[in-house]
Amino acid sequence: LRPEFQMEEPALRFGALAAEHWSYGRWACAATIVYWLSGEAYYFLISVFLRIEDVAGLRALQNITLPFPHFVTAMGLLFLPRVSSAFSDRGAAGVRQMVGGVTALFAIGAAAYLAFILIFGKTLMAYLYAGKYHAFAHLLPLVGLYVVINAVSQGLVLGLRGMQAASEVFI
Repeated sequence: LRPEFQMEEPALRFGALAAEHWSYGRWACAATIVYWLSGEAYYFLISVFLRIEDVAGLRALQNITLPFPHFVTAMGLLFLPRVSSAFSDRGAAGVRQMVGGVTALFAIGAAAYLAFILIFGKTLMAYLYAGKYHAFAHLLPLVGLYVVINAVSQGLVLGLRGMQAASEVFI
């Protein structure tokens, strides 16, 4: 009922800790910006070349495909401590084994989601958008490939983050 807290000497001094955080954080911030640019910034670019109706059609397609990449991102955050622990305990070999399993899990899930999109995507678009974007429904398989590519890449990025290799994530 009366805990006794003992102040231990910190393993790292504040200056060293701040330098370590800056070393990792600057690459993590840069990688986040690049990730955002690759996933969202092209809306601004394509709106210059396409009609607004075409941009809206692309967004309607993505609304069908984006739930799984969001799920993969959330699962990656849940797996990250385990991958980091595997790196701390067993080094790169532990990460390789863990990332292989997670990447396979993500890829199988993405393939199943892509199959769902191929089977039910046009019907789902017709239901959600009352047939308004039916002219774009034939592009669902192409946009759906993003789901698989994203899932596999997130598995590999998870390994790099677990090894605290933020600069490699950026590259």
